[in-house]
Amino acid sequence: MKIKIIFQLLSLLFITFPLFCLGQGFSMSGGKSPSIDDLQTSFTSIEGRFTITMPEFVSSYQPMNVLLPGEKATGSAFSWAVEEGQYRVAYVDAADSFKDEDKAGQVINTLIEDYLMKVAQANGKMVLNEKKVISGYSGRMLTVEFKDSFLFVRIFFVENRLYQIFFSMQKKHQSKEALGLKILDSIQIFSKTQTEALIQKKIDGATPKLLPQEPISKRATSDAQDERIKGKIKIIIEDNEDLTGSGTVKGRKSSSIKYFSELGNLTKKISYDYRGNPMEITVYGCIDGDRVTNYGLIRYEYDPPPPAMASLGSGQVKRDLRYSSKIKFKYDDKGRLIEDGYYGNDGSLWVRHVYTYKENQVEQISYSSGSSPDSKKLEILDDKGHIIEETYFSSKAGFGESKSKFSYEFDDKGNWLKRITEKIMTKDGKIQALPSTITYRKLIYY
Repeated sequence: MKIKIIFQLLSLLFITFPLFCLGQGFSMSGGKSPSIDDLQTSFTSIEGRFTITMPEFVSSYQPMNVLLPGEKATGSAFSWAVEEGQYRVAYVDAADSFKDEDKAGQVINTLIEDYLMKVAQANGKMVLNEKKVISGYSGRMLTVEFKDSFLFVRIFFVENRLYQIFFSMQKKHQSKEALGLKILDSIQIFSKTQTEALIQKKIDGATPKLLPQEPISKRATSDAQDERIKGKIKIIIEDNEDLTGSGTVKGRKSSSIKYFSELGNLTKKISYDYRGNPMEITVYGCIDGDRVTNYGLIRYEYDPPPPAMASLGSGQVKRDLRYSSKIKFKYDDKGRLIEDGYYGNDGSLWVRHVYTYKENQVEQISYSSGSSPDSKKLEILDDKGHIIEETYFSSKAGFGESKSKFSYEFDDKGNWLKRITEKIMTKDGKIQALPSTITYRKLIYY
């Protein structure tokens, strides 16, 4: 039986319960698959909290959502093609269904009972089904024989997480079974402390060297003032929570952490990705009187492999390697920001924003090149300067116009701590405000 068909069968271990996939999955094709004889590296998943002897880059990745009785379990699946077959590691988290041994045991029994039926329908034979300690946790190991291949499976729970690891091996490579199983059983699970240490190591490795803060670039306002922050802000910690039910990650997740100098200017920003993991660390400073930045990126196991870099020609534009980007500002005679532009260290324009003020409205037009705008945003402010309504227009095909309204909770300085975003949409022929996002902020002052 072909490997593709076998992997359709092994996925039934999840499909016993309705499964659907969300998020930014990918698959890679082309190139020769490595032999298990040559596997020397380890693959580490921060979110999966595991490491296993596998190539650094996966053949495919897919976010997973499984509908269990009364709740939705979410997780990920990683696959690697090898000369002898294919490996896969998958996991899902559930707050209630896996919370104790009895419930977890019921889930495993249901999975295996259904799988036995599907295997029989595919003319397969279960040759092993017994308990096994996997990476220090009690679980089950299964072996299924098909006409041309074997499928080896490991299932185990760690707290509220169900792990399943698979190795599908063609029978013509049966002499390598012991090595293949050794690799399958090389999985190691990280503790919460170990996972936090790995994330911090990534942050430390991606954080650029701090930039000089003097001489200060001349500006009419500070970064904090441009963000309408009142008081002497030191740190802003921001989290988001999706209210639509369509997000890849359930619940509240990190969005950004911003660090400010006593003058109100940004010195560092940590940006988080769609899964709530630190993605980009930007440091801010001043060089030759200009506002500049440097940044470092963090790659995760669910990110596609980086594209190959094009070779640099001899006619390359000269770059200022002291920084990554330069920010230029313009103000009107009332001290209001009317333009900011972000430029590469070769002088090329990345993006430019032009601001226009009219009574309680602020219009922002964005350009990435030329004179045609890429997008436009119209903000309506209340009497304290907080955005209460926003309309966004995009020139990109398929985007069009979107409209949102906002409500807030404030601290004693008048800065918002909680913002609820509602999308204005037409539903059932009526204009409705549908809950979209809650944004939480923790503000630390000097």
